Amino acid sequence: MTPPPPRDYQVRAIDRVRAAWTEARRVVLVMPTGGGKTRTGGALVEGRTLWLAHRIELLDQAAGALRALGHDVGIVSPRHPREPAAPVQVASLDTLVARSGVRPPAELVILDECHHAAAETYSAILAAYPEARHLGLTATPQRSDGRPLGDHYDRLVVGAQYSELTAAGHLVRCRVASTSASEGYLGSDLAQQPLDAWRAMPEGPRPTFAFAASVAQAHKWAAEFVAAGIPSAAIDGETPAPIRDETLTAFRAGEIAVLWNVYVLTEGVDVPAASCVLLARGVSHAGPYLQMVGRVLRPAPGKVDARLLDLSGAVHVHGLPTADREYALDGRPIRISGEPLKNCPQCGACIPAAQSPCPECGYVWPEKPRRKPKIWDIALQWEVDAAGGDLAAVSDEAKRREWARLVREAERRDWSLGFVRREWSALFGAPPPDEWAAELSAGAQVRELRKLLHVARARGYRDGWVRHRFRAHFGRWPTAALRAAAEGER
Repeated sequence: MTPPPPRDYQVRAIDRVRAAWTEARRVVLVMPTGGGKTRTGGALVEGRTLWLAHRIELLDQAAGALRALGHDVGIVSPRHPREPAAPVQVASLDTLVARSGVRPPAELVILDECHHAAAETYSAILAAYPEARHLGLTATPQRSDGRPLGDHYDRLVVGAQYSELTAAGHLVRCRVASTSASEGYLGSDLAQQPLDAWRAMPEGPRPTFAFAASVAQAHKWAAEFVAAGIPSAAIDGETPAPIRDETLTAFRAGEIAVLWNVYVLTEGVDVPAASCVLLARGVSHAGPYLQMVGRVLRPAPGKVDARLLDLSGAVHVHGLPTADREYALDGRPIRISGEPLKNCPQCGACIPAAQSPCPECGYVWPEKPRRKPKIWDIALQWEVDAAGGDLAAVSDEAKRREWARLVREAERRDWSLGFVRREWSALFGAPPPDEWAAELSAGAQVRELRKLLHVARARGYRDGWVRHRFRAHFGRWPTAALRAAAEGER
């Protein structure tokens, strides 16, 4: 069967990786779980290629995907016969390191889930293929030990953001129930017992991946669910492969409603029909958090959305599951590009702070009384005092100086130009002259366009909204060059 053509964003990612290879041999491609990293990486395979995975279970999965794309594939594993003539070899990273004498020839080395590569282990592979191009694939370019992926890679390419994939229907939206914003992150404590939280879902039971803090907890809670009449099971790292496969098959078939684990089901397990993650543990790093919640974001027939039951408040640390992210190779953690969160006082839904009414129950937040503008610039305050408190009577120079100060503050805090216009208008009782925004640098305009694109995709707005908002700020439509820069590497 002929595989479907790559999606638009995958074509874009392929082009960006190839462009990055013209400047550096080692590139990381970041794409959210469900975005099709394997398929995109497979489209970049040319000539003799070594495809590496960190777990033996992922070898057959990768080989099957590559064969579906038309590649001749061999597998380096004790469980598979050798096929050295195949131009594409799929191998476990640990197997290849252990078999120091087995080094399939390769012009391209691709490492799946590259955030797992230990520095010493992957350094040995890099040393064995110094002239090859290298590609790392991951949804979460952040290592739990804090060591930078920049030790191995020189360029980072973001293939797609969550908002883009959600807007296009490649991922589903995620409804979140969590601790209140005032409680925040509880760490190892839980706001509610897992069984009570799962039963309380207003839309009723959903096929659920459940994550516990320990193997003992996973088995204990699975037993509690079974005792309550809810088909449940737990698997862990010691579960024999046949039993694990049998359990996953039952889960896919709907015979098990809640499947418990600790870290076994964070990667390489695709059950698109699953639509709920029960997070009965704290998660201190963004990487595992995104891998866990990513299990339920894939679309499936009849699936409208996903649900996150976050019992520790991890969402207040790592953001909504489908919020856009900023990534780096220098060891900095994955950052949230989205808005702060709040909880609906009527139904408890966890949503962006600026959103009203509540998408879950329709509650409308009452408008807050307008605050009296605060003057931060001392020189401006002197002019206002001299004018008898009349802000409109101050000099144009003072007004322009306050505009420049607000622009600098917005850039420092990564706020939008809308903040600058609102603050200036509230202070002086009228909007600022249009030409002031039009005079801002190209970099400032790109940043603003990027923010508008993020908001539009997160809220399902059409591109026309972005263009009109940009024009309202800058007095002109965004150019194709600005749009390309805003959607480029982040």
